[in-house]
Parts: sequence; structure tokens; C-alpha cells
Amino acid sequence: MGNMGLTATARRGSARVVAWALGAALAAGGGAAIAGAPNEKLAMVTVVAESRPTAGLTPADFSVTEEKDKLQVIEAVPAKDPLSIVLLVDTALPADGAAATLEMRKALVSFVGTIEAGEPTAQIALYQVANAAVPVKDFTSNRADLEAGINVIASGTSTGSAMLEGVVTAARRVGDRPAPRRAIVCIGIGTAEGTSLQPKAVGDAVRQSGATLWVVSVEGAVDASLTNRDAVWTRATADTGGLRQNVVQATRLHSRLQSVANSLLSQYFLKMVRAKEGAMKPLKGQTAEGAQVLFTRWMR
Repeated sequence: MGNMGLTATARRGSARVVAWALGAALAAGGGAAIAGAPNEKLAMVTVVAESRPTAGLTPADFSVTEEKDKLQVIEAVPAKDPLSIVLLVDTALPADGAAATLEMRKALVSFVGTIEAGEPTAQIALYQVANAAVPVKDFTSNRADLEAGINVIASGTSTGSAMLEGVVTAARRVGDRPAPRRAIVCIGIGTAEGTSLQPKAVGDAVRQSGATLWVVSVEGAVDASLTNRDAVWTRATADTGGLRQNVVQATRLHSRLQSVANSLLSQYFLKMVRAKEGAMKPLKGQTAEGAQVLFTRWMR
């Protein structure tokens, strides 16, 4: 954890976030929230949300454990820093030749609408990926421009899809955006991977970018597991505080992408007190309502 490998711009952004978050926490909760004690940690988390963003949560709404030890959450501040998202859309044809273009477009338009309605200043970039990751729209908060880009997305070849190459490209692009609210959202349709990139290299690129990785993919019963792409989808989402979601029909892309959008609009800074010092162990969390709390790699 920490900001190793981030750009100078990212580090400056992280410093600004620390100052803002601590100031907001002090304003909200008083003198008990003073930072600096070795057993206190400040982390950015994402609350997994389904039908709508999760707003108005207080410290009492969070339950966090470090292995078997329960941490005390003393501050919970909504994350309102700039949000940057790269959308990677798999447009190659799957083995059965069944394109999911209409369902994909519908899901993407809804995703963009939800994000822009919740945070009008959010910046979204759009790539379509077949033989290579091809930029469709650079980072913008203009909903009409993004929808125009979505409407020109079309199916590509059936020779495999360079999605892992696209993830590396997205990581480089989003790594230059303001810290710490960065995300890469991959939308797949069960195609074969067309590159030989190794999972570790792809995962390292995502971690160094400071982004969370989210995957929504149509996967059939006959899809191969334990491939390089499968390893990235599973490991890098977990390692970065994102989530992997598989669906069996393209019509389900809409609801799953809505959940990703609502989750990205449900990010908080949590200040926690540990009962012990030393290296942090993996953290797990949930809300009082039972929603999963994902820990990003941003922690101070």
C-alpha cells in the first residue's frame, strides 16, 4: 500500500487528499480525529451498491476487521475528489459469433448517465478493444459526447481480443489523472485473449496506476478458466479494491454496470484505530445493512 510507483502528479494529488480528508474529518467529528498516531489509519473504501449510491453513512455504519481483530472506525467522510474512469469495451466476436452490440450500448449509456448524474464533474474515457485498444473518447464529462462515442461502437474480428493490452493502456492513461479516485472498468463478452501478456505484468500496471479494477463479463459454461485473462480478472480486481462480476446473458450487463456505477459513487475515507501496531494485514468490511466494503490500495 502507499504511493510507491505513482507519478509526481499523483503524489501531489494524494497529499492534497490527505489534507482535505483530515480537515473534513476534524470538522465533522471534533478533536478525537487527530492523525499521526501509529495505530491510526486513513483508507479510501468503496461500498458495493446495487440500486442506488450509498449516501450519509456514519462511522457506526461500518464494521472493519483485520484478520480476527475488529478496528474502531472513528470517522467516515464521503470521497468527493475528482473521479476518473476508463471504460474498456470488448468488441471482438466471441466463438459463437454472437455480437452483443445493442445490449452493450444500452448498458454503457446507462452507466455514463448514472455517473454523470451523481458526479457531473467525473471524467470518463472510452476505448473499444478488438485487435488492439482503440480510443473512442478521451477523458470528458460531456455526457452527449460520450453517448455519441458509445453509439459508434461496433463488433470487430473473431481472432481474439487484446483486453489485457487494453488494461495496461488504461492504467497508463488513468495513472496521470488526479489521485486517488481512479477506476478501470472492463466490459467483456467471453472472447478469447489475443495477447500473451502475463497476469503479473498487467496486475502490476494497474496497482502502480492507483486505480481500482472492475470487470463485468458475459461468461458461458464452456469458457476456459485459469487463462491469463481469467487470472487478471480475479486477482487484480481483488488486489486493487474492485470487483469481478460474471453474467450468463448480455442482457444482464445493464444491471451489473449499474451496480459498478453506484459503487463508484459510494466511496468514503475511513479513519480507523487499530489495537496493535506493525504491518497491516488484509482488511475486510461491511456496512450495517450488509453491503460489502472494498478497500482500495490508498491508505495512509
